[in-house]
Amino acid sequence: YFIAFLNRDAERMRSALAAAKQKPEAEDWITHAESMVEAYNGHMAEARTLSRRAVDLAKQSHQNERAALYVAAAAVRESFLGDAAEGLRLAKEALGLSRNRDVQFGAAFAQVKCGFTAEAEPLIADLEKRFPEDTYVRFTYVPVLRGLIAIGQRQPAAAVALLEPAAPYELGVPGSWGGFFG
Repeated sequence: YFIAFLNRDAERMRSALAAAKQKPEAEDWITHAESMVEAYNGHMAEARTLSRRAVDLAKQSHQNERAALYVAAAAVRESFLGDAAEGLRLAKEALGLSRNRDVQFGAAFAQVKCGFTAEAEPLIADLEKRFPEDTYVRFTYVPVLRGLIAIGQRQPAAAVALLEPAAPYELGVPGSWGGFFG
């Protein structure tokens, strides 16, 4: 689906969607992917509808962590669109479903991007405490969140300095990032 998207091959995209939607274990994931493509294409109402559908499908199959990742991704999307209230609401919804590291990262990212740094700080501290040896957390998630906070405080030099630990990993993509920024 994503290869067809990158190649702008609408027919193959439709074919991949149809095939994946025939598999219950893939339907929520492909619906989430479809929502990201719709958002990319500027079809926000459809993207939001598909996001909600992906969450519902994941919940129906008792995949609350996947559902939480989809909600966190929607929170990040809304934060980039400037809808701070919706971004914050979705971040809280995601955290109500799961507190795994990737969901916390997405929720904290959305909160910071929406200007709710105080709400994100406990999540960042918790990530640091629970995952002191986790490469993604230490060298990607926390530096990105701290850098984003610095940018929000109009401290670009500090943001660059805070992002230094992430430099060796900048071409790597943690698993959850595809869901958030896909």
